Amino acid sequence: MKDDIDQLFFALVRRHNGFYLFNNVKNQQLLNCNSYIDADMQLDAGEEEDLMDNFFEEFHVKRGSFKIQTYYPDAPFS
Repeated sequence: MKDDIDQLFFALVRRHNGFYLFNNVKNQQLLNCNSYIDADMQLDAGEEEDLMDNFFEEFHVKRGSFKIQTYYPDAPFS
């Protein structure tokens, strides 16, 4: 079951890694439980924000007090 959840999460992350003109396919193939998503997948703050919004929705996780600005304090957000 854990492997299924991992694969669902990796699929979610990969969907948010296709916004650049040059998508890093090699990094997508290397995505695993030890990956540092924003650095390894080269996501920017906006992509991370969208990823987390989808994460809370798709995995039925309560957002609680989560704010992306905590992790990207200098990035402009909508």
